[in-house]
Amino acid sequence: MHSIVNLVNRTGTKVVLVGDERQLQAIRAGGAFRALQSLLGYEELRTIHRQSETQYRDAVYDLEAGHALDAMRYFIDANSVH
Repeated sequence: MHSIVNLVNRTGTKVVLVGDERQLQAIRAGGAFRALQSLLGYEELRTIHRQSETQYRDAVYDLEAGHALDAMRYFIDANSVH
């Protein structure tokens, strides 16, 4: 990362880090990313584009919020669980 930052400073370009500090919690892989977020700030993308149908998008929001049973109801109602 130090080498990248040095290169960016020399060339006047910009670095954009993309990730999720909550990912891979069991091995504490998000520590450096979390530290950078607290030091530099961050923007959060909240709009889901992958799921085009509202019911699936709502299910993903429920999963992200930890509401797995509510999410499963969307899939069951859509006959997506067999």
